[in-house]
Amino acid sequence: MESKIIRDAVTRHELNEIAKQQFGDMVKAVVDVEQGIMAIGGELNSDEEAILLDQGSVQKNLWGINLYPERPISEWIEFDSMINVRPSGGNRSWYVESAKIRDAVTTIVNRLVEGVRGMSHVHADLAAGRWQTLPLVEQLANVGSDVARAHRWQGKDTALSEKAFIRALELLDLTIGDDRWKGRRKELTRVRELLCDAMFGGSAYGSDLASLDRYFFHFAVAARAGR
Repeated sequence: MESKIIRDAVTRHELNEIAKQQFGDMVKAVVDVEQGIMAIGGELNSDEEAILLDQGSVQKNLWGINLYPERPISEWIEFDSMINVRPSGGNRSWYVESAKIRDAVTTIVNRLVEGVRGMSHVHADLAAGRWQTLPLVEQLANVGSDVARAHRWQGKDTALSEKAFIRALELLDLTIGDDRWKGRRKELTRVRELLCDAMFGGSAYGSDLASLDRYFFHFAVAARAGR
């Protein structure tokens, strides 16, 4: 099968079909974290790297991963590839060592793969502009509501916890993209990184959903004050 570049969307069903044709349960992919695109379908990550380079990608922005379409969302991306070994760039192993880059890769993949992103169904009205009418404290209170659900179901129901996590990320991304909060983006993107770390086990920063639940709860109290 020839490698192809995904710029708009691919379904999990399509990934499953590719996996069956190649490795059984896995699809190799390379993500361009600058352009927000990815290549899939190659027998080797280097095949996908090559077609991205041919269309103008810069090598330092390309990261190899493996996708397991049948796994839960918290487990379906594996950040190991031969092309990730770049001692001169500070990555000395097959694994993507930078949590920031892993977060960027995860965001791009989950946006491109239908059945993971869910924005068009879950938050279409908010994404269309209504979110930008809410004050920051109310936006973060709503994010916190889904963080609380993710925390509540963590360890009890993986599917429900992951759905709440995805909703929280979608809303937080809308807040980060809101031009009114340009001066707060550093704080907001750090919170996003900590949320991803907490959901994926806290291996990078020791983050946990319980602490983030408490953090967001203060915004809920403030948003409800005087009502």
